[in-house]
Amino acid sequence: RKDTEMPTTPESPGPSPAVDRQRAAFADAPREYGLMPFWGWNDDLSEAELLRQVREMHAGGFGGFVPHADLGLPRSIGYLTDEFFRLLRLAIDEAARLGLKVILYDEGYYPSGSAQGKVVAENADYAARCLVPVERTVDGPARGFWRPNPGRAVRDALVSVVACREGPTGELDPSTFRLLEPSEHEVVGYDLPKGRWRLVSAWNVFSGGTIRGVFAEEDDGHALAPAAGDIMNPRAVAAFLRITHDAYYQHLGDHFGTTIVGMFTDEPDPLGRAPRRRPNPKPYSDGLLDELQPAWDGDVRLWLPALWHDCGARTEAFRHAYNRAVHDRIERVFFGAQGAWCAAHGIALTGHPGLSNEMGALRRF
Repeated sequence: RKDTEMPTTPESPGPSPAVDRQRAAFADAPREYGLMPFWGWNDDLSEAELLRQVREMHAGGFGGFVPHADLGLPRSIGYLTDEFFRLLRLAIDEAARLGLKVILYDEGYYPSGSAQGKVVAENADYAARCLVPVERTVDGPARGFWRPNPGRAVRDALVSVVACREGPTGELDPSTFRLLEPSEHEVVGYDLPKGRWRLVSAWNVFSGGTIRGVFAEEDDGHALAPAAGDIMNPRAVAAFLRITHDAYYQHLGDHFGTTIVGMFTDEPDPLGRAPRRRPNPKPYSDGLLDELQPAWDGDVRLWLPALWHDCGARTEAFRHAYNRAVHDRIERVFFGAQGAWCAAHGIALTGHPGLSNEMGALRRF
């Protein structure tokens, strides 16, 4: 703009007032532009120490902080408990007095979406899910029956069974794909001509994924690591918002939109973290294939083997379409719900998706 351009000739007037203001702002930036560090709550917390650290951040020129329930929080305090909120209010009241801003953190460590396992504890159907393959090889010509089964979990659901003829190098020939419709008890019949055939069933199962919780015995690989929630399930996400966000607002609503300016969401993962004990799982939730179908010219159930096998020239195109459907679902169901909640409560949604270059979802932030 004309009023912000620097002089270019000796005859030009000096810097405009707007430029002077910009230079002064950069030289001595207002506190609101200062750093807002993650403030890890990962040990026993005392009132005096919390207040001391808030005041130290203020004295150091910080703009505010992100109080973060971290690995090491003691059970005597817990996460989202009355004691947790009492101490949080103490720190935020002091931030308000000092003119600092606060961004809340939406999880009991990370990745976001399970409220330290409380979402799945409320309803086991809200646990993260995935697709896994169960397969059988048949040499044709052959007729018979097969009952694929990934285990004994009563909530496992058969999505599709596809018969595919193998090519000379083991790839699956899409021109031979045929859908085998299951009868009672997921039994499928097959009548296959000459050739080597692969029967590929896709099962909707719990991923077994977890998050890193706040207690020492809830880290990766521990038996008590909290179960990851299904961030593509609107009902599970609604439970997550009620357990976490609504609780924050109930206890701290008088600071929303003034001292509390945002909610940080952190690296949500539709599968949760490993170990998952599943063979090559693919993110899934009920209804995902219905959302994928308009993006694919053919029955998407026939192409599910391409998630795990080379199915010729269109393999990567199908995988891209599937991953796009997953990303769109997470953006709409998880980030969209959080963004709407934050807007309705006078704060901003901030944080980051699971991948640093996952820019599309930031439309909801």
